[in-house]
Amino acid sequence: MEFNDYYTVLGVVATTDAKAIKAAYRKLGRKYHPDVSTLPNTAEIFRRVAEAYAVLHSTEKRAKYDAYCAARRHGFIRLVRTHASGR
Repeated sequence: MEFNDYYTVLGVVATTDAKAIKAAYRKLGRKYHPDVSTLPNTAEIFRRVAEAYAVLHSTEKRAKYDAYCAARRHGFIRLVRTHASGR
């Protein structure tokens, strides 16, 4: 499973407020919407932008995502996966 940094996808930083996240989503949504854009791979890019917004827009999902990112930075995710697989 590939890790997608939702903050990078939207072009914002982790301390960005909800209003700025929405503005970034709307800007990228207009740019990459498959019905509007003639750029290649717009459907995939738009899907990633929408997924990032869905997580970062919700305060509950964003808190879980931030906790996951912190654990990933400190190497805890690898330990959990190794332990869970029985190795």
